[in-house]
Amino acid sequence: PTRLPTDPGPGPVGLFESIAAGEVDTLWTVAANPAVGMPNTAPVRAALDDVFLVVQDAFRTPTVEYADVVLPAATWGETGGTLVSMDRTVSRVRPSCDPPGSARRDASIIASIAGRLRPNAVDDTVGPEALFAELAGLTAGTPADCTHVTYARLESDGSIRWPRTAAVGFDCDDSAPQRSEYRYRDPDGGFTFPTTDGLARFSTARHRSPPEPPDDRFPLVLTTARRSDAYNTGVRSGGDDELLPVRVAPTTHNASADGVDGADRAVVVSRRGRVDARVVADERVPDGVVWAPIHHPDVNRLTLDAVDPESGEPAYKACAVRLDRN
Repeated sequence: PTRLPTDPGPGPVGLFESIAAGEVDTLWTVAANPAVGMPNTAPVRAALDDVFLVVQDAFRTPTVEYADVVLPAATWGETGGTLVSMDRTVSRVRPSCDPPGSARRDASIIASIAGRLRPNAVDDTVGPEALFAELAGLTAGTPADCTHVTYARLESDGSIRWPRTAAVGFDCDDSAPQRSEYRYRDPDGGFTFPTTDGLARFSTARHRSPPEPPDDRFPLVLTTARRSDAYNTGVRSGGDDELLPVRVAPTTHNASADGVDGADRAVVVSRRGRVDARVVADERVPDGVVWAPIHHPDVNRLTLDAVDPESGEPAYKACAVRLDRN
């Protein structure tokens, strides 16, 4: 325990800065794709080249190309265990098939490595029931206490939404703290929250201007967002777009001052990089904004690696760019 860090670390952006500074020798990624998923990917890729990189993944991501060691992992459909959803539902998940080749469950891989580092410290055959029991035990006495959700109940009922003890989809008059589908809801339809007066607490956010506002050289704002037909860095969902697809307001698309002048191709340029793009006019996009999907492997060549001072979340949603003719 004395060797465990006592602070939360530098965060994802700071981690790669630490690698560049020579403070990190080895990086082990699990189901992550920083080579294209991190903001401002040029220095990130340089760091991946410099560090001893272990990649644990079920897919051949761009990050795998930088790996010194690859640990093939099973997908969710090839492993069993539990899934905890954002609606507080704990579900029992069963595999549909065995992992192919030498692929193994994430827990098995991690336990094996731990056993090499300290023999007999971890059982490398640890199963999902033991893992869930440890997880549930750690929630004891917290607002998310789910110690009453046992693996045996999940085996028989399939899923349970804590703090109820009844299976999801069935009403049950039992001793759960709340029997409603909605947490904190009273039998009379009202709500009582765990505060001194029973009322919910709302907090206001402080506005901070974007760390990189547009200017004469980069007069537009690039914002990135999701598409319904794609997932994260696009490795699993794929795509046919060789060029970065961007959307701009019709006024921006027709403004020769921005160097586009109605063209369907352009180069999106930021202070960190340039990316060839296919430009589409879209009246839903505000004037002065360039919209791009997060899923394209080139988009984060442009994005800003500034972070929120409280959450450490990178500023993916706003950076200054311009559109040049291709």
